Amino acid sequence: MADTNTAAQDENSPHDVDSHKSTYQTMMDVGFNAGLPIGGAVTLFVALVLMGTGPLVAFFLGFLAWLGLLGISKTFFSH
Repeated sequence: MADTNTAAQDENSPHDVDSHKSTYQTMMDVGFNAGLPIGGAVTLFVALVLMGTGPLVAFFLGFLAWLGLLGISKTFFSH
C-alpha cells in the first residue's frame, strides 16, 4: 500500500506539474502557430489545384490563407 501512495504523490509533485504545463504550452504553440496555418494553406492550395485553378494563383491564395490563419491563431489562440 505504501508504494501506491508514494506513486500517487509523485504524479502530483510540483516538478511534474511544471513539466506537464511546459509540454502542454509547447504543443499548443506548435499546433496553433505552425500546424493550423500551414495545414490550412496546404489544404486550400491542393483544393484550388484540383478545381482547375492555375498553380501560381493557388500558391498565391494559399499564401494569403497562411497569413490570415497565422494572424487569427496568434490573435485568438496564443496565450
